[in-house]
Amino acid sequence: MASNNKVSKNNASTPMPRQVLICEGKNCLSSKSDEIHKNFGREVVRAGIQENLDISLTSCQGFCDQGPLVFIKPEGTLYCKVEPEDVKKIVESHLVQEKPVEELFYEDPKSGEKIEKYTDIEFFKNQEAILNILADSVPQKEAELIASLNGLIASENVCIVDLTANYLLSFILNESCGKCVPCRDGSLIALGLIEKIRNGEAELEDLDDLERICLTMKEASLCEVGQNGAEPVLYTLKHFRVDFEEHIRTLSCRSRVCTKLYTFIINQDQCIKCGICKRVCPAGAITGSRETGFKINCSRCTYCQMCYKRCPKGAIYKSRGKC
Repeated sequence: MASNNKVSKNNASTPMPRQVLICEGKNCLSSKSDEIHKNFGREVVRAGIQENLDISLTSCQGFCDQGPLVFIKPEGTLYCKVEPEDVKKIVESHLVQEKPVEELFYEDPKSGEKIEKYTDIEFFKNQEAILNILADSVPQKEAELIASLNGLIASENVCIVDLTANYLLSFILNESCGKCVPCRDGSLIALGLIEKIRNGEAELEDLDDLERICLTMKEASLCEVGQNGAEPVLYTLKHFRVDFEEHIRTLSCRSRVCTKLYTFIINQDQCIKCGICKRVCPAGAITGSRETGFKINCSRCTYCQMCYKRCPKGAIYKSRGKC
């Protein structure tokens, strides 16, 4: 869920505000994203550009090994591995002089190319494609949409529960104006229920509550934004309810995407005891030595995936099930 720290109020006579979105997922937070957020608030005031500018925190974007992440909208620039001291440079160069800071762009691991727009990064391309499918879920295209979603879920290790949560977060941040109670409160309550499912804290009755909330949004919202905004959630509940139920019944995520529903395990037969995993872990969740071997304490793990990505032998794997 996002918490907004608006520097200025938008009104009918001003253009759409520029947004600075800072990820506050666990990994980004452990790397000082809260300090980055405070620095932006201070630097934009110092630069005198606080008019028509919104500075917001967002929940985890899933791109953890590149965090802390900072998105600049509407241009769609993504800054990766941002340090608190980088904020002044971003404000002065990008927000004041309109010159993006290239050194903080994402670097494609295959080509070495620097990529400015998050929509041009493969990770976000896949998310965008799936979100668009959900947003276009109209009855006359049901068979085609179901086939598209089934194909994406099978080929891209996509979790429909996580996907629905991301859709709702996007809707709350970008679509809902917040003036209408059914839309404003309904979308937040619906997101909270899906977060319970993602975190392994839900009961089957929560699915009925989620459906009831979305039906209320559809029937009672004052405009088409709220009325149509609930439709994709109702659509996934109708056609993929078994996936939601599986999360609740088994406390696991088949795609190993919902971070509270899988754990990282070190395969001791494959491990060469090099200690890289322990050195790169930002949370100190890995214990042991080269003599005794290493273990991951799931209760301290922040799911940043650093150990998983850096293991030279691929000895760390994701195991279904809650910690």
